[in-house]
Amino acid sequence: MFLNIIGFKERYLHTPTAFFIMAVGAALIATGSPIAGVVAGVCTILLCFPIRISVIVVIIYISSIYTISHSTFVLDREYRSSGTTLITTKGRLKGIDAREGDLLWGSPEADYSIWRVFPISNILSARVHEAAYLFNQSGGRIATTPAHIYGVRSYISQKQNDEYIITGLTHLLSISGAHVAIFLAGFFIFLPFIPRKVRAVPAILLLPLLIPLSGFAVTVVRAVLFSMVFLIAWVADLKVRSLNFLITLAAAILLLSPNSLYSISFQLSFGAVFGIIMLVQRRYSPAVSIVAIGIASTVFTLPLQLYLFGTSNLLSIVTTVILTPFIWLQMLMGMISIALPSIMIEPLATLEGVLNYIMEWMARVSWHTLYIAKPPTALLIVGGVVAIAINFTRFRLISILILLLPLMPVYPNNILIFPELPPSQKGYILSSPKGNEIFFQGMYSSFLYRMLPEAAKLGVKTFDTGNIRIFDGENRYIKIEEAGKFSGVVCVNDDSDCDYHFSTRSNSLKAPLPEGVKSFIIYRSELTDPRILQQSELREIEIEIEVQQ
Repeated sequence: MFLNIIGFKERYLHTPTAFFIMAVGAALIATGSPIAGVVAGVCTILLCFPIRISVIVVIIYISSIYTISHSTFVLDREYRSSGTTLITTKGRLKGIDAREGDLLWGSPEADYSIWRVFPISNILSARVHEAAYLFNQSGGRIATTPAHIYGVRSYISQKQNDEYIITGLTHLLSISGAHVAIFLAGFFIFLPFIPRKVRAVPAILLLPLLIPLSGFAVTVVRAVLFSMVFLIAWVADLKVRSLNFLITLAAAILLLSPNSLYSISFQLSFGAVFGIIMLVQRRYSPAVSIVAIGIASTVFTLPLQLYLFGTSNLLSIVTTVILTPFIWLQMLMGMISIALPSIMIEPLATLEGVLNYIMEWMARVSWHTLYIAKPPTALLIVGGVVAIAINFTRFRLISILILLLPLMPVYPNNILIFPELPPSQKGYILSSPKGNEIFFQGMYSSFLYRMLPEAAKLGVKTFDTGNIRIFDGENRYIKIEEAGKFSGVVCVNDDSDCDYHFSTRSNSLKAPLPEGVKSFIIYRSELTDPRILQQSELREIEIEIEVQQ
């Protein structure tokens, strides 16, 4: 009714969609993309409001942008040798003496005004200490429970992280709506002597405490607000349109935390819930529900996942059914540990031992169905848009065909790729008539987030030749048939007769350069030659090659 009074014209643009676009515009402006933000906001205002009202709305819009541009909220702190880094709703900040739960007003150029928000500050600090207590008192055996309960993933080993990625179950490591469901179950199951709608009242009042307890995880913010609104509607006998509320909630989160626009967690979380709302429109048995929800959430997150990481595993729809009961039990025990930490340490450590064994077995099996392939970006965009559009018709089930994207063949071209890596780390990927070859020397994070996506561009999981050396971890994704051998197309720190020479040490090229070599790839060189390609200038290098078989 309020929207009708102020002259909102829903016939031009769907109400929640309009607010969402305006919130995206405000987030773009707050995060340094003013032109795109102004265009999004102004166009939406002109489409939805008459001219006499637009001026007022523009003033409110600008005021909102000013507020979110000058305020930020501290979520966590990182301690390193270089100093303390604050993790805030606007990213990372250094050189500021603040703690978790502090509200900062100002800008980096000027001094921030700091206001401490109680009891949020205390809860955020306590969650870090409780997570450390579980890990330390168990002798390092409790590592994933802090991630499930407090959103603290720093205790998860690389091996565990790899196993969850390979099986496609990384979403189970994230704190999510399952915590809210378990929390609510406590009120509705263990208080049977109180009328159901009366039980909902304390649940509504206490639910917001889960948000700081999880470190303001986007998935929990969404789940808590969703549950609160639907509980209030149930108690008051009102109806809520799930899709409208989801869009409005996304807009609200963008206004409060503009950086969420670029957050993978935000994008995947809301994409998954959108799929569940659109595709799961009836009740099923528990086992069938888990499968249906898994399929629905995957449909709308798969294109983004392939674009960002180049990995997927459709077997995860099945393995989720196997692992979910254990995860739910772990969450339940973890929540009990909040009140009784010392008593729950041994049971939780035992359960994690069982979970680790299951994950190790599933990772071995799931490797064979792991797809390391990245279809063309245009195809991913078209597929995602079509899947969304179809869901607003009666043929929505056709959108499930998006699951076939990883199965589309990716044909490697004759190409040599040198990904952008830190100066001390080196690597390349080669696809040629002589076979596929990979070379890497560096850190685990660079291999996972730089090399693996490049391999996905070629759709290659098993290479013919090459060598991978990860200084601080192991390679569990790529297999090399003849490890340690090379095809002779690229020579590494070698003057042999190769078409391409790759020097891993800067300024190591000496004049005169040998003839017959097409390109010299090096991070930095003092020599000048048109054949020298410096990564310090070109960042990522891609070379189309011609090699005789």
